[in-house]
Amino acid sequence: MDTQNCLMQLESYGFTINDVLLQWKEKDPLQIEDEYQLPQFLLTNSTTDSCTREYTTGSYPCVEVKFTFVRQMGYYMIQTYVPSLLIVCLSWIGFWIDISAATARVALGITTVLTMTTQISGSQDSLPKVSYIKAIDVWLAVCMVFAFAALLEFSTVNFIARLHEQRSMTRQFKKKRRVTYQESPEHRGLAPIASPDISPFHTSSQGDDADGGTRNNNAITTEEIPESYRYNAANGELVPLQQTGNHGNPTRRRQPSIWSAVMGPPQRTLSETVDAVSRIAFPMAFFLFNAIYWALYKYVI
Repeated sequence: MDTQNCLMQLESYGFTINDVLLQWKEKDPLQIEDEYQLPQFLLTNSTTDSCTREYTTGSYPCVEVKFTFVRQMGYYMIQTYVPSLLIVCLSWIGFWIDISAATARVALGITTVLTMTTQISGSQDSLPKVSYIKAIDVWLAVCMVFAFAALLEFSTVNFIARLHEQRSMTRQFKKKRRVTYQESPEHRGLAPIASPDISPFHTSSQGDDADGGTRNNNAITTEEIPESYRYNAANGELVPLQQTGNHGNPTRRRQPSIWSAVMGPPQRTLSETVDAVSRIAFPMAFFLFNAIYWALYKYVI
């Protein structure tokens, strides 16, 4: 993943090739003790060559050896890669927290972003100051983007939820005004809100109507039946839709699947849909980045 070539030259500056001749042995020219090792690098190869120089004062003998080192990944995996990976995964927990818990989700998002910032600063202090982009720089930058994107996702979801709530309150206010207008005494005869003829519910308490007839004081219109319930004509009761079969008979509730647990209920708002999609999109995108990153820097570059 990270290969370094170190060149070492041995040259005589006081004697020319007429006085001193430097050459490598043909058999086993370089001997390296196995007990000597670098803490962060592994010596993989070494080559020897001659580098005799020509100057105005004459030719000077020179020999060189090139060492090839490969950086050990154990230290960086423990100190940088694994912690940043866990921080990114921690930022995804916010997708499973309810939208109304704004304090918890904001605190989690800000904590992950600040932790990634500290992780980047700490890793840069132990690395050489170079002008080109390193592999670890790409990894930390992408992890920072994922942590910050999770925080932006909550901002978007919170905005959509508040917008939906405002629209729902506006519709309820308009509906309440319309019902109040229809129930006023001067408009009762023009637009009655309930009628015993269309209501499936009848009680024994009846009162006199304005026209002298009788009407059901506790009558409920079909508009007042919740969407999650249905009227059972057999016993005259409201039965939840989740507990009714094709013929209105109570059935055993189906156990939720893993997909329904991840995506949430079928009837969900736009903000809940964004959270449900993010639970799958963020991990899949990060997994795809990992596959490309490790394949590229481990085997290609």
